Amino acid sequence: MTKRLMLMRFRAIRLIAHLLVSAWIGSAAAVSPALGGNVSAQAPLEGVFTGAFDRGVPVYRLPSISVSAKRNVEAARRSAQARRVDRARVTQGVLRAS
Repeated sequence: MTKRLMLMRFRAIRLIAHLLVSAWIGSAAAVSPALGGNVSAQAPLEGVFTGAFDRGVPVYRLPSISVSAKRNVEAARRSAQARRVDRARVTQGVLRAS
């Protein structure tokens, strides 16, 4: 086989693969809104204006979210200790060199 013929076959196979992947992605995109429709009804993404202004900027109430995490007790203690030290330095006017 000549190089030209091999290159043409490779391009044809690549074109067919691209078309198949595009069709698969298109069909998945058509199915996704039907599956995810319930989520948007439960938790709206937009904020609700509260009617209040803070420093001239409108205040919005956003939907609540649930967050869960695990944290090592010792790491939490070190973090709390670092915050206490930072607060003490700020009250004394000492800046931390980083």
